[in-house]
Amino acid sequence: MQAIGDFLSEIFYHNKVESLADTASRRSAIRIREFNKQHFGLDTNIICINVGDGVCKQLDGSSKYNEQQALVGLTITEWLIQAGFRPKDLLNSSPYLGQRSLYRRGNQYLAEKYSQSDFSDMGVLTFDGAQGLESSVNVMDLVVNDRPGFLVEASRLLVGASRGANGLFIIANVNAIMRGRGIMDITLGRFLDYFVQKHLVYKWTEPIPAALADFMSFSSTVTDRKIEALKVVSKITPMTCRNCNDPSHRASQCPHPFNPQSITCLLCNEKGHGVLECPNKPYRLS
Repeated sequence: MQAIGDFLSEIFYHNKVESLADTASRRSAIRIREFNKQHFGLDTNIICINVGDGVCKQLDGSSKYNEQQALVGLTITEWLIQAGFRPKDLLNSSPYLGQRSLYRRGNQYLAEKYSQSDFSDMGVLTFDGAQGLESSVNVMDLVVNDRPGFLVEASRLLVGASRGANGLFIIANVNAIMRGRGIMDITLGRFLDYFVQKHLVYKWTEPIPAALADFMSFSSTVTDRKIEALKVVSKITPMTCRNCNDPSHRASQCPHPFNPQSITCLLCNEKGHGVLECPNKPYRLS
């Protein structure tokens, strides 16, 4: 059984930071392990889902996106909701605005299908937008293939990986990324190799729910439709500002002074700072 804090310490802090938060005994963490045993046959609350046909694309110089990986991430999100997890406990995170738009579109489908659930606090954010946010379960989509893009930066990868307190699902085309030139020289390579070495990689072979695939479908010959899909504005109520709890804006536009008590560090479980600012951090990220 792998704990999120131990994983973060090994990859980003050279095993020099001991997590003070006992996540393994939390009810949500136990539920995630049971969920993973049922669906993937692995007793863990961190897992990498290998999407072999996930292809990273880019339209007209705009943000990157990966349709197949988004479908897999949304399918897992739907399974979590069916298993009784509340939307407000879940986060769909990715490094690119294009991928975030696909997840927002998918969450429209989920909000309509599961209308009895409140999706107003469902997190659908980029890694940068999720800075300082803690969710119970993080479905983290890496998007990229053999070119790491933004993920060459260890600090950005750390922010993405540390947003889930009790469960972490990595959605990635592991084979394509690991074929990238010099990948083991950057944190992303060691990040994925951790899952490989710990036998925590599950090869995705399940069919995508037909209704979800139809809702998310794009015509490969109609570029304008794809562009509009990437620009879609979610009908779901925006998340409230995590700094002042005002629903009219997000934390990045908050006019009020920063409230340190609005964030909790996943390494030491203390309020007032995030993982990147943790006083126990012994190494500079590079």
